[in-house]
Amino acid sequence: MAGSSPPLENQDARISTEGLTYGVELEFVFAFHEDELMAVLDRDEYGGRCALSKRMSYFDRENPVFTRIPLTETPNRVYNSWGITYRDRATKGRVTVPYQTEPMMIVGTKLSKKCPYLQYQIMDVMTENDKIKDLYNQWIVTRDCSVCGVGSENIPAWLARDNMGDVQMWDSIGIEIVSRVLNSASPEGKQEIARVIDAVKGGSDDSYGAFITNQ
Repeated sequence: MAGSSPPLENQDARISTEGLTYGVELEFVFAFHEDELMAVLDRDEYGGRCALSKRMSYFDRENPVFTRIPLTETPNRVYNSWGITYRDRATKGRVTVPYQTEPMMIVGTKLSKKCPYLQYQIMDVMTENDKIKDLYNQWIVTRDCSVCGVGSENIPAWLARDNMGDVQMWDSIGIEIVSRVLNSASPEGKQEIARVIDAVKGGSDDSYGAFITNQ
């Protein structure tokens, strides 16, 4: 028939045999015991001795004076939350500030232990200017501004742990883990994702864990 295409068997195949590149973003609430936080707290960064201040509001903990999170992106939630109190070198007074990268550092210690070959970096907050191609040659652990922690009293309802002890010793925060560039032709990417999820979820006896809420 005039104008018809040649039979399919006579056409050159143009389907690529190479895999597609892709990436994943894992967004979750990360809960942790006070001992986990104190283990990664860099006292030198705060000028020596520092302590935890509890029952801060969410706004105070995410105050844009101390972080790069724009005020319009700070969810208006109030719950038991923690900050870090230290002696300011300039004023000699006591100052309380929100977390910087400490919760992400806890996640990093778990990834290093359970995924020893995984390459990752920790970032406080990712902005649009940060998102360049070269950034994604390794995994990224960062804060998730769209996910709120659930407060100490509510953590047991979300996190299955056998021996939590005093719930006031637990806090939580929104975390995001962004994968490196993966390839669908290799099973390695799926295996990495599974190992990362297992690492941050933890086990029933661990003093940390990850879960998702309706956010």
